[in-house]
Amino acid sequence: MKTTAELYAKKFKTEKQFIKLVDSFRAEFEKELKTIKAKLIDFKADNFALSGYFKKGERFFYFQLTDARYKMYGAKLLVKETKDEKHTSGIAKLIDLKVGMLKKAKF
Repeated sequence: MKTTAELYAKKFKTEKQFIKLVDSFRAEFEKELKTIKAKLIDFKADNFALSGYFKKGERFFYFQLTDARYKMYGAKLLVKETKDEKHTSGIAKLIDLKVGMLKKAKF
């Protein structure tokens, strides 16, 4: 997640910059998911924000990287355990964008 964190820290002015962040995040996030034996099941990138769902065993999780222009939570990924891939409610965890972040958060 090193490249993603570096890109996210920059000021965003163009769609092209955001697309670079999207590509970096997706590639690095899928690597993170493999470390905890989880699978990406939905991914969206719109309005300068990233979100989606992943599944580990029978558990579903919603994630969101807030608007890259305003960085509401700083360089942190919001993750919530949900009842399925259609809900976003749940207790939120804010996780630093770092290599090993999902393993460290103990999902």
